[in-house]
Amino acid sequence: MSKVLVRCLLRIIRRYVPAPIQAAVNFACKMMLNFYRSEGFMAVNSLSFSFLLSFIPFALAIASISYWSPISNKIINSSVNYVFVHFLPQTGGVLYKQFKVFLRHTTHLPWFGFVFLVITAYNLIMSVETHLNKMLHILRPRKIIYSLGLYTVFIILGALIVYAEVYLRIFLLSMSYMTDFEHYVIIGLNFVLSSALFCGVYYFIPGQHARYSSVLVTGMVASILFSLSKMVFVFYATHFFKNYDLIYGSLVIIPLFLLWLYIAVLNLLFCAQIMYVRDFHRFYLPQNQHE
Repeated sequence: MSKVLVRCLLRIIRRYVPAPIQAAVNFACKMMLNFYRSEGFMAVNSLSFSFLLSFIPFALAIASISYWSPISNKIINSSVNYVFVHFLPQTGGVLYKQFKVFLRHTTHLPWFGFVFLVITAYNLIMSVETHLNKMLHILRPRKIIYSLGLYTVFIILGALIVYAEVYLRIFLLSMSYMTDFEHYVIIGLNFVLSSALFCGVYYFIPGQHARYSSVLVTGMVASILFSLSKMVFVFYATHFFKNYDLIYGSLVIIPLFLLWLYIAVLNLLFCAQIMYVRDFHRFYLPQNQHE
């Protein structure tokens, strides 16, 4: 019955809707259909759980390794704080305070404890690759050595991009006065950083590379949706989450963090459908036709 309704709706759209809007609707329908066929919400649940278990060890491993680099500790601390506040709205500040305590404890870890942190970090990226491959229907896995090399390149480039962006922010904020231009530059830097990190995920992590144009479009759309969802989430947490303070008290950060984690992972996997429709749909289409 649902298939008949969808076909009738598509006929109406093709007859009365202009061609550019038809193309956009067709593109969106392919995205949603593939997300549904790929069990997208199950993948979001699974990957959210992986992030919940591995996010702090991942951040600890990256921050600890960064302190061995020639980058100043001020830049590293500001970068870690920025990542928590920018990518974890409403909860980032509290989590960062706890993260600093965890980071101090890592100096007392034995070598095998630190190795475990690094393995956990790579395991998180491998989990992202598994779910992106499922969304894009990439069936041939890469060799593990090649994947680990790409993971390392992604981590290094991502860290350098964050450090460069934070350095520019510190430079702009240290000026004696802030004009509207500098304010808009900082907003633009936030968007560029988010887009660059999303592009890095969509290019390096899947088992098969998409075209540069598809990666760029997907990364920018994911960054825009990420910013919009963050604004909605902050508004919701500020105006409609007050009753939870009475219930959870100081633990109110837990449901907020879990909710935002789910939204962020949903945004990551759903936007991957843009690459699927642009680059991978034609390879998967014959299999669907046989079904």
